[in-house]
Amino acid sequence: MPDVPMRHRWIIAPAGDAGLPGVDEPRLDQPRPDQPRSDQPEPGQPEPLADVTAHARLRGPFTAAGAVVRALVPDALTRLPELVRRHDIELLTAAPELADVLTASRSSLADQEPLDTRTRQRPRDWAVRVAHGLTEFVLGYLTALDLRRTLVVREVDSAEQTDVDWLAVLLRRADPHRLRVLVHTRADTVAAPLDAALASHADRVDHAAWPVADADAEDGEDWAGDDRTGDDTDDRVTALARCYVHSDGLSGDPRHRAAYQELPAEQRARLHDERAAALIATAEPALRLGAIPHHLERGSDPTGTAPEVLIEAMAHCRRHGLFHALLDYSRRCAALLDWDTHPRECWQTLQGMTEALRALGRAEESRQLWERACARSTLPVLHLRAACERAVQHARTDPEAARAWANTAIVLSGLSGDPATAAFDRTCAETAMALVEAHLGEVDAALRRIDRALDHLAASAEPDTLVAPAAVLREHRARLLASAGRTDEAITEYTALLAVDPNHADHHLNRGELHWRQGRTAEAVADFAAAGQTSPPHPEPHHRRGLVLLDSGRLTEAVTDFDRVLDLDPDFLDAHVHRASARYQLGDPAGAAEDIAAGLARHPDHAHLLCLRGLLAQDAGDLDGARADFTLALRHDDGLADAWASLGVLAFEQGEVEESLDHFDRALELADAPSVRAHRAFARHRAGRCAEATVDCTVALTMVADEDRTERADLLLRRAACRLHAGDRAGAETDLADALSLAPGIAVADPDLVGLTTVEGVLATP
Repeated sequence: MPDVPMRHRWIIAPAGDAGLPGVDEPRLDQPRPDQPRSDQPEPGQPEPLADVTAHARLRGPFTAAGAVVRALVPDALTRLPELVRRHDIELLTAAPELADVLTASRSSLADQEPLDTRTRQRPRDWAVRVAHGLTEFVLGYLTALDLRRTLVVREVDSAEQTDVDWLAVLLRRADPHRLRVLVHTRADTVAAPLDAALASHADRVDHAAWPVADADAEDGEDWAGDDRTGDDTDDRVTALARCYVHSDGLSGDPRHRAAYQELPAEQRARLHDERAAALIATAEPALRLGAIPHHLERGSDPTGTAPEVLIEAMAHCRRHGLFHALLDYSRRCAALLDWDTHPRECWQTLQGMTEALRALGRAEESRQLWERACARSTLPVLHLRAACERAVQHARTDPEAARAWANTAIVLSGLSGDPATAAFDRTCAETAMALVEAHLGEVDAALRRIDRALDHLAASAEPDTLVAPAAVLREHRARLLASAGRTDEAITEYTALLAVDPNHADHHLNRGELHWRQGRTAEAVADFAAAGQTSPPHPEPHHRRGLVLLDSGRLTEAVTDFDRVLDLDPDFLDAHVHRASARYQLGDPAGAAEDIAAGLARHPDHAHLLCLRGLLAQDAGDLDGARADFTLALRHDDGLADAWASLGVLAFEQGEVEESLDHFDRALELADAPSVRAHRAFARHRAGRCAEATVDCTVALTMVADEDRTERADLLLRRAACRLHAGDRAGAETDLADALSLAPGIAVADPDLVGLTTVEGVLATP
């Protein structure tokens, strides 16, 4: 890449900036030749990749990102098919039209589950994971083909949250020399997290509002191009209003908006009907998430035509975890319906709205919606699901109320007269009660209840249609077994689940955690790797695998995983902590210091980071600074064993043996560790307490694996010295011989050990 500095740009132009396109046509209001352009290329600026509009009214979620990947995928399928396959979930989420050329190779049972019987929802951060995958697809495409490009994204202040998230990720992760991003807004404020990304990674360029066409201009001075696209009988106002509608309400020409507002409501509605029909004829799925519902809601029959499309858009969002958009579509649909005339559609809308609110952390609003819906409707399924929701909501805070609501759900499920839904309704109710019992600590009762629900599903009229609900029950069963300490059974359950649903990332994660708990490192690493491969990019699989590798002493591999975590989430504090620890152990004090500083900038009182900073100070000879950091760490967390142990080492090095022993004692009370026992053995030896020192070495040896030959040899040498000074010469000779057998080249520093006659002349002093 060139050495010339280059940054992304944030271009703010309050009005008139180059106009805005409709979804299927060129811009209607190109600037006059004498108008400045805010995106004129600079010397050395890469060639254009795309010039897209992010306004959510066009194609809803991922309007901008979808436009970019739709342009790249045809070429990528030919030249980089593996890159496309690796990001198929993300590409199909952002651009559903690509289903004509792509299949989701990593789909899970949850993707195939009918929404009417859906009990699981995507994680809250799913859309951000998709944003990372889209970013990696675009950057992977450019890198693989060694291309340098510029991406222009307009109307970003009207983008849906998914595009806001995507642009924030793209600005942070894209090297401007590879892909330079020009973000256009009309306002000087944008939504989070894009605001922080622009502040950190883009240069701001402000333009004054530019003149636009005079609304009173004569026809001969009309610079809007071939606006008059209506019938010959259309008057000038209708023609200009049609331009506004055909721009999907995004035209920057004030004459278009003024003409639209001047038309009677009936004529405006007819124009929207006309535009909706034209867009529907294109059969492009993404238009049904943006421009099509926009026009149907403003057409001549909004209550008759718009709800179907909005419910379809809600279904797309539920499947793909697009919760901000789901809430928007649900509210718009609810405004067109009432429970008396459209109970089924209202029920579907309620499901979407409450799911979105739960995912966005707004549980109280969700509860209020259930209350209002129950007051308005006698739909049995509504009251059943409401009872289940209330049971789950009360499970942690009011167990008796939770049990009462779960019992209500069970009673209602038994009244179902529809054989097609009876089994599923019973499953929902029993699952709610099982969750309540689990929160009450009644794990065996919860397991029995889940087993009964599974039997009920198996005996139902159509068990093949209930595979996904059965998988949900088995997932609950696996979690309960794990919480009860029945690890082998839980692993067996997850293994069975993965046999029928191999692309369920959480099953891999949970089984990996159990494998790690059992000390089965290879299996845990494999599970965490599979979790990362079956899902759009997210930090957790890499973080957990990094922890396993760190715990196993595979420090370089652990650092690689923590690097990946911090690429995806620079604010992932634990990754800074663990990478700092790994770098310190690898002899990389500069890297460790970098992570410590980054972590403390986010959490100034983090005890582990303060302890690590103290170790760096101690290594640099700044003993006062080290003591201050260890003491400060303990002020924030007096249960941090590492800080007590570090204070013990520091006190010993400063000749304060008794103080060091006090610190080592406290560290070992908190967490027994062979390294701390070895330190205490040395201090006890120095204090003349050789018998106690020997015990410490002996216990430490039981904690160190046989394959850790060097560590075992060090402990044997230390115990040999303790035994020798305690008068046990034979024991000392045995330990010394064993140490030399384990590590023949080990240096022996204790002169008394060197003098042992049985090994004299063999030892190498340091």
